[in-house]
Amino acid sequence: MYRADRCDGQTIILSNFTWCREQLENMRTNFKFYCPECSEEVILKLGERQSWHFAHHPSSRCLSVKSNESVDHFQAKHMIYNWLRSYQFKPLLECYLPELKRRPDVCVKINQKHLVIELQRSHINSEQFYKRHFTYLEAGYYPIWIGLQPTIPPIPLTLTTFTQLDSFLISMEPVPHSIYFNLTYKKWLVCSDFYYLQPRKTLHWVTQLPFDTSPEELMINPLKYTMQISDRKKRNEVLFKQWKSQTLKKRIKVFFSFTPSERKMLFIFQKHQLNLNYFPAVCNFPQATQFFLDTPPQLWQSWIVMEVINNTPLHSHLHVTSLTERFNHIRQSFQFTLRPSTIHYKKLIRELLVEYLDFLCFFKVLQKIFPGVYEIIHHVTVRKSLQTLIDDDTYVIHEIEKYFDTKNK
Repeated sequence: MYRADRCDGQTIILSNFTWCREQLENMRTNFKFYCPECSEEVILKLGERQSWHFAHHPSSRCLSVKSNESVDHFQAKHMIYNWLRSYQFKPLLECYLPELKRRPDVCVKINQKHLVIELQRSHINSEQFYKRHFTYLEAGYYPIWIGLQPTIPPIPLTLTTFTQLDSFLISMEPVPHSIYFNLTYKKWLVCSDFYYLQPRKTLHWVTQLPFDTSPEELMINPLKYTMQISDRKKRNEVLFKQWKSQTLKKRIKVFFSFTPSERKMLFIFQKHQLNLNYFPAVCNFPQATQFFLDTPPQLWQSWIVMEVINNTPLHSHLHVTSLTERFNHIRQSFQFTLRPSTIHYKKLIRELLVEYLDFLCFFKVLQKIFPGVYEIIHHVTVRKSLQTLIDDDTYVIHEIEKYFDTKNK
């Protein structure tokens, strides 16, 4: 921590960059320091590797301590604190919230909204993340998670390995996006328009913003900084080129081993005397919501077509609510794996299913009757030769391109 009470009653804040080592060493020799929260004696540490800080004794039971903070984290936190002050806000640095027994990096009130800003660079345990995030929400604070990004991609459209931390950082409002801060170049990075390509590879758009970007726009309403319609044509060209290549690889893949999801779905394909290369062409749709799942689309979409739609009589109604419950029921046994998210898993599943069912309406498999209610008007032919399926892929991807063009107008 960077704040302590000196034995003469003065409060010492190490985030004041006017301190020099000689001053602090002299102070450490002549004074004692106490934690402002628990009143225990603390030690002034002036090491070379970590930023200068006050530390509790190892036996301390104080719950307010933040330890092992990197220099980058320290600098970024103070820069964000000063950035907020430059816009006449009144941020609090490492403000201890006694009701939560937590000390977020920065607290600030913007547009009547109480925000807590947490900076994160390294992996964080999912249980720890959820506990911190939802504890803030329940107490009336809105958490803003900001990643510390060490690099800046050379082009806006970027294909990267998507980590668990990247998933945690995504905020769903007003559209899915995440915020990063690059300390070296003093720039904000807003990532949006996430498209799954492989289980760990995600295509997304990165917008670079100057450090003096308005806090209201960046954290409260970042919509203007996400991908614009004029950029989507460029994104679609890259997406479909990659998608065609990935689809062909799936058709000719030789399976030397199976994931648990593949093993489960193989049993369903074998009932039709097929293997996993023979998924219907309409069961490989590049959805915007696919980044919710680690599971490849040709597996879970084939389950919907082969196990639900084709096993339901024509002209029957398909209800998204009941399908969501059914999908949620089987997803653990089939290991259809959701990525970590602060959004309730049933809401994620529902959005995933609605986007796919709307896509099937475009291909005349379904017809939307009401929001959340679809009529089955055609079953999908499953048993086809591999060459026929490859030809179908070409046709379907061409139609999907038109579908995307229609949505983006």
